[in-house]
Amino acid sequence: MSEALELDTKLNTEAADTLFARLSELRGQNVALNAAGVQFLGGLCFQLLLAARQQWQADGCHLEIVKASVDFQDGMAGLGVSLDDFAKGP
Repeated sequence: MSEALELDTKLNTEAADTLFARLSELRGQNVALNAAGVQFLGGLCFQLLLAARQQWQADGCHLEIVKASVDFQDGMAGLGVSLDDFAKGP
């Protein structure tokens, strides 16, 4: 069973500390990141999500993005990554 984490509406620099803390609390568990309400995805929060994905893989746990909004997907595309790329990992 996965823990659910609803991502903030704006994943900008100001949201990075909160995102890091929330992810840290869930380390070692399977996590589904709900991105349905995301309206903005900035580079710093995206880097945190990438680092979390790598850490979860190293820990043998599953981290996935579910219900990604169009804005979230557009933000990823602007950073050169698709949801499929994110799911595949390094």
